[in-house]
Amino acid sequence: MSLALLLRRILSLLPVLIGVTVLVFGLIHLTPGDPVQLIMGTDYTPRARR
Repeated sequence: MSLALLLRRILSLLPVLIGVTVLVFGLIHLTPGDPVQLIMGTDYTPRARR
């Protein structure tokens, strides 16, 4: 595998990672309720949030 191909693949990976990050962030914040409470589940207490 040549260096040029490796660099091209790494550069094409960056937009995919950014897109997936934005998509997951948006989906988490579109869900009703507090995202922290949803992620923590039954272990959620206001003190545990800090």
